[in-house]
Order: sequence, then C-alpha cells, then structure tokens
Amino acid sequence: MGNKYSLEWFKKRAAESLKPVGSGMWDYSDSLLLYLPDAEKEYEDIQKDGDPYYSLVTEPETKYISEIADKVTSELPNNFYYIDLGPGTENKEKFFFDSLEKQKKNFTYFPVDINRHFLESAKKFADQRKIKTIPIQSSFEECVQFLPAEDNYRFVSIGLTFVNYHIQDVLIFLDKTIGTRGSAFINTHIR
Repeated sequence: MGNKYSLEWFKKRAAESLKPVGSGMWDYSDSLLLYLPDAEKEYEDIQKDGDPYYSLVTEPETKYISEIADKVTSELPNNFYYIDLGPGTENKEKFFFDSLEKQKKNFTYFPVDINRHFLESAKKFADQRKIKTIPIQSSFEECVQFLPAEDNYRFVSIGLTFVNYHIQDVLIFLDKTIGTRGSAFINTHIR
C-alpha cells in the first residue's frame, strides 16, 4: 500500500481536524495524530508499569478483558473475521485468542492501524500463535475497503480510541465495518 500515512498526510489531517465547539474554542482531539511516524516510542513508554497511563488505563482494561473474554467469545460463531481496530502494544487480544482456541473457533485476524510498527507487532504476536493474520494499514474509517467482500460474520473490537471520536462518527464507521452480519466489542473507560 506504500506510505500513505506520511508526515505530510498527518499535517493535512491535523489542519482538517480542527472543529469549532464554542466561542473561541476548538476541538483538536483527532486520535490519529498520536500515531505519526516515529512516535511509537512515546506511546510504548506510557504503556510501561509505573506510568500513570498504564496504571489508570492499560492495567484495568487488561484485567477487565481477561475477566470477560470467555463470555464475549462464547457468543461468536464458529467461523468469523476478527477485526482489531488499533491493536496497540499490550496484546490484550491474547485473552480473546486464548478463549477462541479453547472453544475451537476458527477466525482470521485483521489488525488495523495506520502505524506500520504496531501492525508488525500485532502480526508477529498472532503468527507466534499460528493465527491467520492479515494486517491492514489504514485509518479505522477506511479499513472496510480492505476487508474481504464475502459475507462472513465480523467481530469488530475497539478500545479506548473510541472516546477520541465524536459518537456519531464512530458509530458510522463501526456500522460499515461490521457490515451485514457481525458485532462490535467496545472497551473503554469513561471517567
């Protein structure tokens, strides 16, 4: 796919993402701007034990997923696509992978991210578990065009990035990504 997500792409996206929200107030919360090329180290640093982000966000999220993974995956069909919007660094999908393996369910894993480093990490993690993986370097809004056209059930998972979108925008791209058959798992901490 080349390097569609260059620094120039990020600059253009930053300028286009500014939205007026009140008199003299602007919304500049486009989460994609966090993942510009070569910013991986900063993101990985906040995921380390001892960092406030890790203890307030990552650790509770990981614990929660570990507790509900069996229940969530038990509701999925025996064959489906697992579309992971923003796999990140912590391999939280491990808990779903473990549950799906126990339940002998077949799936193809599609990690989706604009950052190639995070995609390569997700693919490597899934490959070690012998999971068929097709990484998609794309924004969440555009990923549907890179998914197979067949009518397989789609399990779409998104984490904390959900809160970085206006609710109507995230619901639109989730609906498109799920397609005609599927479900979404949204894991976020609202404080």
